[in-house]
Amino acid sequence: MVLFLSPTLLLLANASVTGGVRMEVQAGEAPTIADPNPTFFVAALVQPDVTLKMLTPTTETQLSEAPRFLLRRPNVTNRNRPLYLNTLRAVHTGHWGQRLNWDLQLTSIAGEVDYGALSQVLGRQAALPDTVDLLAIDGSTWVGWRLSRRLQLGAEAGVLRRQPLGSSSSDTSSSLGLTLPTETSERVAPRLEYALSSRQVAQLRLQLTNYTMTGSVRLWAMAAELRLAWSYKLTRNHELQLALGGTVAKLEERSDPTRPWSSFSPLAGIALVTSKPLSQGALLRSRASGEVAWYLDPVLGVSLPRGQVNADVALEIGPSWLFALNLLAATNVSRQPIVGSPIETVVSAGAPLRYRAGRHWLAELGGRYSERGPHLATPGFSLSQRELLGYLALTAMTK
Repeated sequence: MVLFLSPTLLLLANASVTGGVRMEVQAGEAPTIADPNPTFFVAALVQPDVTLKMLTPTTETQLSEAPRFLLRRPNVTNRNRPLYLNTLRAVHTGHWGQRLNWDLQLTSIAGEVDYGALSQVLGRQAALPDTVDLLAIDGSTWVGWRLSRRLQLGAEAGVLRRQPLGSSSSDTSSSLGLTLPTETSERVAPRLEYALSSRQVAQLRLQLTNYTMTGSVRLWAMAAELRLAWSYKLTRNHELQLALGGTVAKLEERSDPTRPWSSFSPLAGIALVTSKPLSQGALLRSRASGEVAWYLDPVLGVSLPRGQVNADVALEIGPSWLFALNLLAATNVSRQPIVGSPIETVVSAGAPLRYRAGRHWLAELGGRYSERGPHLATPGFSLSQRELLGYLALTAMTK
């Protein structure tokens, strides 16, 4: 799919079109979707992108498309060609006066995924399915109304649809034995935000979500999450963020009643955010956080409290250099492992080094790592499905 624009539309707004292409080579060891045992591989990736931006005095609209072509050896059985994955994104933000503001977003991801892309599409998901072709559509709307300098009311509504395409696992001799169900969730989240002072902000949010999953995992559930967040500016460079609350989930129907299900889960989180100039040309940014929250695993069909720890550090040196380090660890927080010892834990890390050569070129050298394992209390616990790779990328941009 390509973005087509009429001349009339371009004249109605201050419009601009930008684009670029990322070319990347990879080498290392990683599983394929069909085999959880890591093997040595080499890969080449080409990802062009184009973005249309339209501005008016009160709105901004962006439409973008980024097709991804990945050739990897070895690859999934019977897929001896580049894998094609296309991402479409539309964002519209605006305001009316100083009180009303809104944000609309729509993202579509469709096509063929390798092991690395699947872990990125599913986010913090520990157990990965053997899906090769998938479609994911996520749309959300936010409307906020500022009643005063300190008080703002708002509400978010969204829909997520994620499903395998065709017989994704029919051409893979999967030893993972996990499939991705067709997942639909509708959510609405009213929110109240109040500035206690110039250094303190409190936020109260209630999110109601309806989940429906069909396929290898069948369930219908509703969840209500109440979250109270508080942020405090410790100094000019440091901010402390705390979150407390809980989630109540009501299960209406599921195909396997023996799977664990938590009807109530406490919510607690803490984060320390830093942005500190080290010198006239160097800036250090970091965020360290930990959270325990209710999580519905669409692959395993279970509901459990989930703990997650993140640490992100970025060092910017002048206008050209950036070094970053990203760490993540997540696992189900329960007393006993799930029967069969499936994957419940994931750890990952990434370390990119970027150099911007003028307005049009960006070079990046880095590495990525991830491993997955069962519950931490599993006898003989060990991590597996190791992904360890290095890459070199060159990006050309119009501006």
